[in-house]
Amino acid sequence: HVVKGLYIPNGRDQAGMFISINKALIKNFGIEDSYYSNSQGRSGGICGQTWYATITNCYFQGVIKCLGSEVGGITSSCYGGSEISNCYSIAKLSGASRVHGICPVNEKSVIKNSYYYEKDYTSTIEYKDTFNVLSMTSEQFANGEVCYKLNNGVVDGTQVFYQNLDEARVDTFRTIDNYPVFDKSHLTVYTNDTIYYNYLLDTTEIDDVFEIYTVEDLYEFARIVNSGKKGQNARVMNDIIVNENVLDEEGNLNGDTFRVWRPITHDYSGVFDGNG
Repeated sequence: HVVKGLYIPNGRDQAGMFISINKALIKNFGIEDSYYSNSQGRSGGICGQTWYATITNCYFQGVIKCLGSEVGGITSSCYGGSEISNCYSIAKLSGASRVHGICPVNEKSVIKNSYYYEKDYTSTIEYKDTFNVLSMTSEQFANGEVCYKLNNGVVDGTQVFYQNLDEARVDTFRTIDNYPVFDKSHLTVYTNDTIYYNYLLDTTEIDDVFEIYTVEDLYEFARIVNSGKKGQNARVMNDIIVNENVLDEEGNLNGDTFRVWRPITHDYSGVFDGNG
């Protein structure tokens, strides 16, 4: 599932849904229509910093504005054998230096099979252990190429990402997707190595942990973790809209009266499953 409308104005610490994660697993989770700003830097769409942790099958769509350095579409930095895989960002990012669509700083970690919207960021960081971390055009997002790559070619109903493509095989009542989604009612992306196209698959997946159904549940989860229970596991059961229309059609902040999201404490260590 996804959370929409996170609003972090004028933060003084690292910005992200989490300030930092430590020995955590974040999976199958998306953030959309969200806006972060801070004076420090070290900010990312999912979390500020990543220590000994894994982020997989996640994405961020929104804006991050920082006066400081190290700004990433997923996280600002990976340390200690962390791993980012099968993630993407479609984001407007700004910072003093070290700005990257996925993660600008990688120390002894692995970043692989992750994609970001084509953008000339302030710096290009050379990764030692990085595989298929690529800038992609809007066409490559819309035509199914990114979706297929994120799924590592899996099309048997166990894949994470789906996408209704703008082509004749899609039923007329289906909404076209300009980017990959978690919604299993949407279509699987196939390829013949020349074009990408759809067939319909039916998949189900059932699991249960700390269940987040509403905005208030999301804030309650944050309260539990911030109160000291850093290993609390959680699973998102519905798409959640914290604020609506945080960004206007041009991708700019659409007002300043939104409900504020205060990032979850340093060193979150549980399993947070977006259930995408």
